[in-house]
Amino acid sequence: MNIIKNLMLLCFVAFPLASYAGHGESSEEEKPPISNISYFDLSPEIVTNYAAPGRKVGFIRVKVQLMTDSPGDVAVLEYHAPMIRDVIITTLNRKTQADFSATGFEEIRRECKNQIEEFLQKEEGRKVLRDILFTNAIWE
Repeated sequence: MNIIKNLMLLCFVAFPLASYAGHGESSEEEKPPISNISYFDLSPEIVTNYAAPGRKVGFIRVKVQLMTDSPGDVAVLEYHAPMIRDVIITTLNRKTQADFSATGFEEIRRECKNQIEEFLQKEEGRKVLRDILFTNAIWE
């Protein structure tokens, strides 16, 4: 009699587990596509100045990485790197020390991104840039 109870218990436990086997795994069709995001390091770091209070001049040093959706667009970013650097430097030069805060710096990044996108749209006729990352930024 104990054997029958154990078999019945085993059936109640085993069948639901068997029906959930593979649950949570996705098939080849359901897997998300592999990301093609690529980065271009705008080297060397950008070092420029900005207006500080009084007659002082402040400086900023920032490392810039450009993000694109296609590995093939890295060559496009590399080709336009001198003008992209100019856009960033020009934007940073127009800022004052008050603009360089945590929230202000994000605004500066967005402004640079928008101006670079506008430039690349004119030159390439399509969207090339996904985002711009400022890393290792130091200002004084």
